[in-house]
Amino acid sequence: MVIYGFGAMLGGQILGIVNDKFGGSKAVSKANIALHILIYGSLFLCNEIHEFNFLCFFAGFWIGAADSSMMTQIQVLISNYFKYPGQVMAILNIVKTFSMSIMIFLASFIVSKETFRWYFIIQILINVACQLNVLFNFNFEDSLKANDEKRSPLAESGGPPGEHEMQ
Repeated sequence: MVIYGFGAMLGGQILGIVNDKFGGSKAVSKANIALHILIYGSLFLCNEIHEFNFLCFFAGFWIGAADSSMMTQIQVLISNYFKYPGQVMAILNIVKTFSMSIMIFLASFIVSKETFRWYFIIQILINVACQLNVLFNFNFEDSLKANDEKRSPLAESGGPPGEHEMQ
C-alpha cells in the first residue's frame, strides 16, 4: 500500500506534466491508456511468472499513479463541462461503487490461472475502451470554450430539481 500511495501522490503531478507539455486532455487520455497497458502487462507477467518480485512493486506504484491521474482527469472534465459538477460527481461515485461491486463479485470466481487471465483481459479491455471513448467522443475544446449556460444540460431546466423554486 505504501508503494500505491507514492504512485497516487505522483499520478496527479505526472498528469499535470503530460497536460502542460504534450497538449492537454487528449494527451492525458493517451497517457492513461499507456499506463493501463503497462499496469496490466506487468500484473499479467507477475501471474505468469507466479512469484513475488519487483514487478509487483512496479505494478502497485503505477496502479496508484493511474488511479490518481484518472480521477484528476475525470474531475477536471466534469468541472469544465457541467454547471453543477457536484451532482455529476455524486452520480459518478454511485456508478464507481456499483461497478467495483461487480468486479469484486467476479473476482470471487477466480479459481485458476486461466480464470485470472480472463479477469485481467476483461479489465484491461473495459479500461482501454472507456479511455478511448473519452478520447474520441468527448469534445475537449467545446467544453472549455462554452459558457455555463451552454455547457450544462441542467441549465435549460433552471438547474437541479428544487433549486429554481428556492429563488
